[in-house]
Amino acid sequence: VVLRISLAFFFFMFTSNTFVLFMDNYLSLHFQIGTLGTSLALMVFGAALALTSGFVITRINARFVRWTIIAGGTAVYLLMIVLFIGAPSSILSFVAIALFAGSFGLAYPTFLGAFSASVGEDEQGWVMGVTTALFTLGAGITSLIGGELMGIDPALPFYVAIGSALLSLLLSGALWRGPDVRRVVVNKAA
Repeated sequence: VVLRISLAFFFFMFTSNTFVLFMDNYLSLHFQIGTLGTSLALMVFGAALALTSGFVITRINARFVRWTIIAGGTAVYLLMIVLFIGAPSSILSFVAIALFAGSFGLAYPTFLGAFSASVGEDEQGWVMGVTTALFTLGAGITSLIGGELMGIDPALPFYVAIGSALLSLLLSGALWRGPDVRRVVVNKAA
């Protein structure tokens, strides 16, 4: 179960790492906004993330099953990447950043809940170590290739992120069908 959740999670995290690592550079290059503008972008990201993961997630988890939150959050943040790179103004890019962060703030803790529910109490540390390793691996890979991609075209890392988000959705749809995984992802989070 952990392996099947991990595959979708890796691409989910690769997508978010790519977006967060390169959104400031893209804003600077595409809209020529300076340090104040990119700092505001990070503030918008942080505020939206704090709002959803701090206050909204409890209500969402009470109403929807994990699969719906994870798939819905991934789909929304995929659309927000498209909006971000297609935005005709920096203001619209900031809206995309806020909605991306908000959907991530709902899907990420729900993913962690699925990991936690997939193992017993004595394996909680191990499974959270797996999530940290996957997050770090995704960040490392995107750091290695993203700069080169951005040198070719400032939007190119985001196209890779779009593909990664689609792959996460496809993997979760294909690999989460068995009863052992469904037990974890179709239950509401506690």
